[in-house]
Amino acid sequence: MKSITAAGTIALCAIAGTAGLGQTSWPKSPIAYVAPSRESQHIRVIGADGSGARTIWTAPAGTAADDGPGTLAWRPDGRAITFDSSHDYARSTLARDLYTVAVTGGPIIRPTSMPDSSAVSSMPQGGVRVHIRNAGFQGRELMVYVEGATEPVRVTAAQGAETAVTVPRVADFGAGVRQYVRVLDTSPQTSHPCWMDVAAFADVTPGTTVDAGVLSTLNGVTCAFAFAPSWRADGRSIVMLFREATRSLAALNDVWRIEPAPKPGPAGERVLDASSVGSSSDRFYIITMSPARTSADQVLLARNGALDTPIFLSSDTDVAGRLEAIDLGRCPRTTCTVTGVAWQPSGTGFFISRVETGAALGSAPAAGGAIYAYDLASRKASPVLRLPNEVIGRLSTSPDGERIVFERAARLDPSPNRVIVGPRAMCPCDLWLVDRDGKAPRVLVKDGRAPAWSP
Repeated sequence: MKSITAAGTIALCAIAGTAGLGQTSWPKSPIAYVAPSRESQHIRVIGADGSGARTIWTAPAGTAADDGPGTLAWRPDGRAITFDSSHDYARSTLARDLYTVAVTGGPIIRPTSMPDSSAVSSMPQGGVRVHIRNAGFQGRELMVYVEGATEPVRVTAAQGAETAVTVPRVADFGAGVRQYVRVLDTSPQTSHPCWMDVAAFADVTPGTTVDAGVLSTLNGVTCAFAFAPSWRADGRSIVMLFREATRSLAALNDVWRIEPAPKPGPAGERVLDASSVGSSSDRFYIITMSPARTSADQVLLARNGALDTPIFLSSDTDVAGRLEAIDLGRCPRTTCTVTGVAWQPSGTGFFISRVETGAALGSAPAAGGAIYAYDLASRKASPVLRLPNEVIGRLSTSPDGERIVFERAARLDPSPNRVIVGPRAMCPCDLWLVDRDGKAPRVLVKDGRAPAWSP
């Protein structure tokens, strides 16, 4: 997922980027989105009537396209937005983290890797020494990072040698708290750009240097990857998809739950081991919590498969135990690729977007993008909108449930990123609005993506 060429040259900016530009007029019924759609540099909001557009957060200069914001999720009180991004991965043990920024501006909270790098300089600090073993490989250009460090340390690990690296100015997270080591391999044509080992960690002691053990380069353990955040309706937690640190390139995306602002150190808990859900389908790539407080723990999951339904309903308090497959009915064509899922605000149903392609099965509508409304009581899906020969990507619903905002594009993105994060619209793409009865489709934003309607 990472662009290591970019990683080797990225300027290590303050994690907060640019947030809250001081505008005073707040848009009516705000919709958050990412723009421009191809460069992933800005999180913006705009009113549903097209007024009041402004920037909430800007990624640091030099952030590669795939390292910018992914999907967006509003905090239930409408005062902050959580998103996934890799813009500061050089100072994290994860390849991708979650971040929360207040819509009025200010510092960012990074719940998946607390505290964020803008806060560690004020904490008691010590040093950490780690040994990098490069047995049998050519010289490697590495960036060594320890959780809580103000900056990574660059080092060249010679072939067949063990190199001792000292990372200074590492914040102490507390007695007995393990702070792990992560290495970025910035060498050209590397196959494992980000790797770590849970056996390499330090218990930092202020004012002294402690040892974190040995890391063997190219050990095949990829860094963890967090994405697709969604808030519980009562604001007590965030659920996300999490690809854990693993030696397997075919690792699945598990479901994790995390507090909005946890203490420093390892945070969150796995609530669904995806490997326990036997199927022929692909990885989970969409997760969304019900916005209705009467059903605050209901969660929808999506994945694509050949033999089983890709939508599941469960509870975030017992995802594995209450996982229920939802039958969307027969696909009218040979392939139906789900691209988006959005709860109806009442919690009584949801909207899905998908791309229907391939040979028609019986009397089928034209191939292309489609939006359906699914009612949980009747267990039936009804069509809302069709766009022949186009793609409908991610979507979101207005607080009254009467309108839908969605991505509109010419085709699906063929990049390798879809293996982990799922199918998505190939941008440049635009944001469109449509009434829930499928009437009055109209453009809202040219060159935007990842819509999220404020609750």
